[in-house]
Amino acid sequence: MNNFQLPYAPKADSATARYGNAATTALVEIFVRGGSEVTDLEAQIFGGACNPQNSGKDVGKENISVARKVLKKKDIRIVSEDVSGEKGRKVLFNTGSYEIAILKVEQLRKEDWYPYMSVRS
Repeated sequence: MNNFQLPYAPKADSATARYGNAATTALVEIFVRGGSEVTDLEAQIFGGACNPQNSGKDVGKENISVARKVLKKKDIRIVSEDVSGEKGRKVLFNTGSYEIAILKVEQLRKEDWYPYMSVRS
């Protein structure tokens, strides 16, 4: 699973997981180095929302596009998508059952990212 903010790194030496082209390519490479066959990999794409009140540029649309391009280039089939729109998403992934739940939200609160923050403080 990856979560990136921007579609493309401005320069190769600044390519980190913050950028979709780098994050998606790296994720595929991690699976392959771990012994996976590319032909066995499948992808799901979630996100890419854009709230026009917060941003004049639709970065979400560009992020969706870069994810699709990288996956197509790597010959990885996209089996499902929940993308675009104006609401953010909180993705819940059960690593035991591989079930995914997508919650569309108007606004993410700090505690949405760190549900046990009060316990850690």
